[in-house]
Parts: sequence; C-alpha cells; structure tokens
Amino acid sequence: MPTAVAKRLYPKDRLFRSATYPYLVGPEDRNPLIPSPLEKRPPILAVVVGINDYASQDYENLNGAVGDADAFEAFLKFRLQVPESNILSLRDEAASRDAIISSFGWFRDDPRYRRNEVAMVFYYAGHGAQSQKPDEWDDWVTPTGNIEMLCPSDIGVLINPNNPQVDQEEAEVVQGIPDRTISVLLNEVSNVKGNNIILTHGSREATLSKNLRASFHASYVLLAACGREQFALEDRKSRRGLFTYTLLKALDREDFDTLTYISLVHKIKIPARQTPHCEGEGIYWRLFNNRVSGADGSFILTKRVKNGGPITLEAGSAQGITVGSRFTAHETNLIETPIMPNPPSRNLCENIRPPLQFYSKLKQRAAVRHIFIYSADHQWLESVFPPEVRTELSATFVDDVKSCDLELSVEGGIVHFDRHNNLVTPLLVGVDEVDTIRAVVKASLHFYYHLTRSAPATFKNVWMELQELKSEPNEEFGENLLEEEPAEIVVDENAQLGMTIYNESSLTLYPYLFYFDPTELTIFNWYMPPFGADAPLPPNSKLAIGYGDGGAIPWQFVIPDGESKDLGFFRLFLSTRPAYFESILQEMSTVLQW
Repeated sequence: MPTAVAKRLYPKDRLFRSATYPYLVGPEDRNPLIPSPLEKRPPILAVVVGINDYASQDYENLNGAVGDADAFEAFLKFRLQVPESNILSLRDEAASRDAIISSFGWFRDDPRYRRNEVAMVFYYAGHGAQSQKPDEWDDWVTPTGNIEMLCPSDIGVLINPNNPQVDQEEAEVVQGIPDRTISVLLNEVSNVKGNNIILTHGSREATLSKNLRASFHASYVLLAACGREQFALEDRKSRRGLFTYTLLKALDREDFDTLTYISLVHKIKIPARQTPHCEGEGIYWRLFNNRVSGADGSFILTKRVKNGGPITLEAGSAQGITVGSRFTAHETNLIETPIMPNPPSRNLCENIRPPLQFYSKLKQRAAVRHIFIYSADHQWLESVFPPEVRTELSATFVDDVKSCDLELSVEGGIVHFDRHNNLVTPLLVGVDEVDTIRAVVKASLHFYYHLTRSAPATFKNVWMELQELKSEPNEEFGENLLEEEPAEIVVDENAQLGMTIYNESSLTLYPYLFYFDPTELTIFNWYMPPFGADAPLPPNSKLAIGYGDGGAIPWQFVIPDGESKDLGFFRLFLSTRPAYFESILQEMSTVLQW
C-alpha cells in the first residue's frame, strides 16, 4: 500500500462532485424549499444521429438505427420540450464524417448560451467498430491495444474516386471517427460550454471482413448500448434497437427529476447478454442537470426477486459488509436536501412485498472492528458517548493511551483528536459540538477500517506505477514515483500525474483505486470501472488512469497552507467481477464541515 508524503490529489473541480447542495446556492435569506433558477434543468442542445444506409458495400445496412434516432428525438421534443432550433438531426447520407465532426462545433459555437448554461446531448445510432491502434499513438494506452470508433455513413468511401493518377487499390478512403478524436472534440466543447455533456450510443456490430466489433468509449457521461465484446440487440417485432427502446421506456415510466444517470441504468430492463454501460465523471448527476445535488454513492443497489424470492444487496465482504450489519431502506439514491428529502422508508420495511428495486444505506456496521478511544477526562467522554452511542459507533473506551486508536483531550473549549502520527495534523472541534465529535469518531472508524482491512487473497503479478505526465504527445513519462514504500514525493503543484496498473496474471480484473487522506478522514476514488460488463484489466494488460483512454482525469498533489509535509495512501481493490465499491467513499470531510 504505497504512501505519499503530500496532500490528497483530487483536482479542484472534483471537490464534492456529488454533494453540491442546492440550498447553499444564492442569497442567504432565500427560502431553501424553493428552487432557484440555477437549480432548474438547463436548456438542452442535441445532436441526433441515425444511420441505416451505408455507402460502402463493406458495411451492411441496418434496419432500426434511424427509427431509434427518430424515437429519441421525439422524446426530446415532446417529453423535454426541446425546441427544433436546438436539435441538429443527421440521418443516413447527411451523417457523413465531416458532418458528425462539425456537429461538435455546433455545440461549441452556439451564441445563445454561455459556459454552464446548457446541457448538450449527442445521440448516435449506427455501426460502431474497433481497429488496431496506430503505431504513433504510443501515449494512448488501451487495454486491448485497439481503438474504438463511430462509423459515419460514408466510411470506406473513396476520397478521390475519379482521380486517374491514384491507384484505386491504394486510394484513401473515409475513415471512422476514433475515440481519441471524439475526446479532443469533447474537450473543446467542454472548455467553452462546460461539461454538462451526455453521449448516448446505441451502435450495432459492424459485420466486416476484419471482424470489427461494436463499442465506444468516451469521457464525461456516456450511456452505451453494450460492452466491448457484446452485440447490441434488436427487438424482433419492431426491428428497433433494444437499448433505445428500453431506455426510453424507463424514462417514460420513472419520475424524471429523481433519476441520476446511474439510477437510470439500474432501471433499464434488458437481457443479461447485453449490458448497458454508464461511465464518466457525472454518472451521479441528475439527468441533464448538474446544477443540483445528485446521487449519494454510499447508497447500495438492492433487488428483490419476484414471487417471494430473496432480497439481494449488491455488496458484501469485498466492501467490508458482513453479517450483522444494519441498513436503512430508501426509494432513491439521491443526496437528501431540504427541497427533496430522502428519509428511510417505513413503507419499504413494512410492506410484505417491497419493490423489486430500492437502495440501502449502511447504518451500523457489524462489530468486526471497534475503534478504541481514550481521554483523560473519563466523565466528559461518558457524557459524549453514552452506552447506546458507543454501540452504534462500535466505540470502546480504553484506560491506556498506548492502546487507543484515537485520543480525545479538551483544552480551552476545544476537543483535540490525536492519532499519534506526526505527519497527520490533529483535528480540532468545539467542545459543545457533540454531533460533530461523534461524526469524527464514526468517520475515523470507517476510514481506518477500509484502509487497514486485509484481503482474503492476494493478486500476484499486479502492480501500480505513478508517473508525471508530459505535455507533448508521445513524450516519455517520468520515473515511477512509487518505487519505494513508503514513497516520499517532492510536490510540484503544477505537475499532473498518471497511474498505470499492470496485470501480468491470467485473471480478468476490475480495479477500484482510492486515495485516503488521514488529515481530513476523506476517501476519494481516482478510478472506478464503468458500469457494465467490460473488464478494464484483461490478462496480461495494463490500464492507464489519468491519461490514454482510461477515462479518469490526471492527479495533482497540493500541500496544505502552512504545512511542509502531509500523508496520504493509495489503495487498490481488485475484483474478478463487476462490483459496487461506492459505499467505501467518504468525500465529505467532517472536519471541514465544522
């Protein structure tokens, strides 16, 4: 578990990305129960692409892509009331390579909206493909060595078919649009209009002699029809794409304003052989709206099988949950606010037949680990932590300061939390802030439990390397900063860092990378796999985080003001199947709240 003598490394624009409370926005004296204009869903710009007919004979025509695009456009117009002037429709021949690339400029250059004033939706239905990565793309690391692309309607068409000076067998043809190109275009849009960008991709397999497969990957928020090694299915009756059909059905059935991107995917009912993907920094945002609070990652998806079947919690020992843990049940996974509370639902608990899907939140961890507390003022400690509170917090008093995890001392009306580590700044809380004092103890238990718990098995031949990224393409990275354990890093606050995870084993792995900051008791994720079936770490592969096509943003260290050193931990969790590790997160600092 490499450590780093430096401040936590989340970028500034990620602070509390899923915890932006709407009642903290606007004048202090406004009514918190009335949404401000900033909290309402923003206007929408949309590019809707549907391609049935391909000009090249190497690409089979499709049946339902245009119908899918028409249905999605109808949803925008009639359900979301998006005016036609805000929709750019590209169908068949009009959906050429140049037209699709230019559509991102249409987003970027719209004069009606400034930065962060509009949501942008790019919908694509057509062929998708994979191709071998060009040799000159050394800095674009992919798990399989392939790149993924969209297939415009003119893909494979000769660029100069009537030029007699060009050998037709060697003539250039129109290429697909690679994922790297899409990423560059999205960055250009984001820099001007903000990152409220949603890509919905329902591509089919491209049946080619080179056996290219359907898939697509991008940053921001991506909803994709299927995984890298799957087929996007069509409905037999309508000959339409099953993903778009079930997506629109879920949107029509659910309360639109309570949905986040991740909860929407939870509600898409589709055969197991096709697994929709959801990925990007904004998967916990509300649909088309990143102005208000989104989902709380600590809510765990819970399912019930019909006809009296079992209730399944999508978490277990891998997430540190064991028999005896207690949970509250909730209808949504949203962060609770005065405008939209999300209390535990008595109806869910008392109903003989609870809903087929709801969310659970850990209330009390099974007593597999206690936090040992010491204070010289035993009477004060008893008053703050009576027996029932100690039971709920799994806290135990000890009489010897050397045996404690946390020492609490009161001086001048301030409670000092000391963890006896000279690299960790002691926490300070007002003596009358009883709820905060208890919250610090609860956060400490959660933090150190997940930091120190051991794995049931070790993954041999898997390791991480942290390196400084370079600004020029194909320029060699710096040395591995985690060569030694613990690692001491001289911090350059302008340096951007990337992590590479190497899997030289025969196992297919799903990695979950977290950063633990003991000063503020926070746990941030740097990387979690996309929601879906694709494994980011196949056997004998490597995953780029913060660069390449890994999807995460670069890391930066920042030393706190007035400090010369700090301590942090990277911890990598590995699984052989997709899992939910969001319940480990502890992004809100109890210390900063006080």
